[in-house]
Amino acid sequence: MVYLINKSVIFSEKDSAISWVNRQEEATSLSLPIAKLLKTLINNPSVTLSKDFLLSEVLEGNSLSPSMNNLNNYISLLRKTLREYDLADLLVTVPKVGIVFNITDIEILSDETLSPVVADDVSEPVKEERKEYWGYVVFICGGIFVVLTLFFYFILSSDFPSKETFRDYKIKNCQLFYLDEDLSPGDFPKKYSNLCEENTRVYYYSRNITLPNIVTREENIIVACKKEGKRCSTYVYIKS
Repeated sequence: MVYLINKSVIFSEKDSAISWVNRQEEATSLSLPIAKLLKTLINNPSVTLSKDFLLSEVLEGNSLSPSMNNLNNYISLLRKTLREYDLADLLVTVPKVGIVFNITDIEILSDETLSPVVADDVSEPVKEERKEYWGYVVFICGGIFVVLTLFFYFILSSDFPSKETFRDYKIKNCQLFYLDEDLSPGDFPKKYSNLCEENTRVYYYSRNITLPNIVTREENIIVACKKEGKRCSTYVYIKS
């Protein structure tokens, strides 16, 4: 059963939860003793209930430990929870008698009655938040795509020249070929000599790349292939 208290707070007996009527997704879960205590008070509005009655109705009736200390603790926890929903002042302790829940505006709602409230007041904000989230994702992905496109445009704008390779016979450890006609025999940097191995073909290319208004850098590209043609490794060395 679902109770509407003061037209602003909902208590669901089935879910043992309490929430604001327009923020049901932020409901506070109640332990079984506290939920049973609240239900008993709601079913007896503005009626002073003795603690002996509450011991019997709330604790013993639900197979809970029936002690006065436990009951006082549950009342204290319930009052703390009600404070979050501006209802704590309505739960009044009557000295030497018991407690009373001074509420007069209580409605019993069905699940069908709650559905429109949840759909109108809760679902729409959630949908708007999701729509805004995906908007940010699309914007960020689009920005990354544009940056990568510009980057590769500048990098690849001067591709390898379509020229025949020529061999440097000064290099004896491997078959070395240049892809740049401006290079001369013996121009292969010694620091890359470890890539020149027996039964290996090495292709060497060097170029300068200028990114407008950003930087000019030198790239040395080396492709080392086994003569069997089974495997090639590419090395790119960049010097800004």
